[in-house]
Amino acid sequence: MSNKRLTIIPEMIPHIVKIYDEYYSKTTNKNLKEIGNELNKLFTEQFGTNYDFDESSYRKSYKNIKEGINISLKENFVDDEVEKIARATNKLALESRIAKKRSQEANSIINRVADNELIKDVLIETIDKYEFKDICHLNNKSINKDGTPIYFYSDVHYGSLIDVVNNKYDEKIAIERLSNFFTFVLNDVKKNKYKKIFIVDGADMIEGSCLRISQLVNISQLIIEQSLNYANIIENLIVKLSKSLKDCEINFSMITDSNHTQIRHFSGKPNEFNNEDFALVIANLLKEKLKGIKNIKFDFGDVIFNNISNYNVAFIHGHQTNKNNDIEYLNTIYGEDVDCVIRGHYHSFDVQSMTMVRRNKGYKQKFIITGPSVCGNTDYALSKGYSSMPGALKVEIANDGKISNIGLIDLL
Repeated sequence: MSNKRLTIIPEMIPHIVKIYDEYYSKTTNKNLKEIGNELNKLFTEQFGTNYDFDESSYRKSYKNIKEGINISLKENFVDDEVEKIARATNKLALESRIAKKRSQEANSIINRVADNELIKDVLIETIDKYEFKDICHLNNKSINKDGTPIYFYSDVHYGSLIDVVNNKYDEKIAIERLSNFFTFVLNDVKKNKYKKIFIVDGADMIEGSCLRISQLVNISQLIIEQSLNYANIIENLIVKLSKSLKDCEINFSMITDSNHTQIRHFSGKPNEFNNEDFALVIANLLKEKLKGIKNIKFDFGDVIFNNISNYNVAFIHGHQTNKNNDIEYLNTIYGEDVDCVIRGHYHSFDVQSMTMVRRNKGYKQKFIITGPSVCGNTDYALSKGYSSMPGALKVEIANDGKISNIGLIDLL
């Protein structure tokens, strides 16, 4: 017998109805098998197509046809029948819509997870091939006549959704605030006619999704998407800046050691997977993208030391130590005689005047300068007592190797 589904056409109905009416009224001696064979032969001859269906297919069609005929013969439905039919019809339509919606959502999730798993596998496999720098040393004796600016932004937490007192934040607002930062840099450079500038990304550039389980509720993109999107955003902004400042040397540095970008399983301890950090993915992507642009010098490292006119500035994220001993930490661990630490992490603007030290050409004041965050207030930062309006820093080093200005950049 055929496995195909029987399709009833109008010309078949009279024959099916007649033969089964006779069978059920017992006006014929034919059994069900004979009826099936007779109908197959009749329709094969009539329509020129081989009909080889099981008799039960015809019998089911007959019952459906008879039910339809009986309903159509009724001049009026009683209220109960009308309500029953309406409810059944609505239920079927609703279930169909729900099933379709669930199917669409399931396919969307499956495709999203599959895409992210594929990208993750590729990134994890290639991350060992990326360049890793524990420390980065830069030496800049030649600076601007009237001083050299450092523009420092940190804690973008791209991918985070925030809704707390005085702060709403998402990917769109993150891009707006980063754009405000680079617009400030552009206008400030033109105003002061700087020929050489330093821009530093102070890490925690993405929200991540491996730090705390509670993050899963507050992230709008997975860590893979956050990393790739963030690299593209920064590339577009820094390239646009370089085109507008063709006569200015742009030194762009990125800190690659932070707490939100680490590859870490839930409840895992920090630094369990040394060098496996999505900040490295972002930094290496930018290194390739910015290669060949003449007025941009890009570098990165977990800690960045930059000697500007004999004033030794260290850039770190700030999560490595407690709040007050970064200079001592860097001196002890790296053997660096640091004059100033510029950091992020704490989401609040702060300037600490440390010890004054004697140098060859007089005395120099040491500082620890903490920049505010691009993302602004968060629940976690507020719980720790660290909060401020969204912002960034401008720190200017004078020709005599001293800090001449510390300014707050408002990003709202």
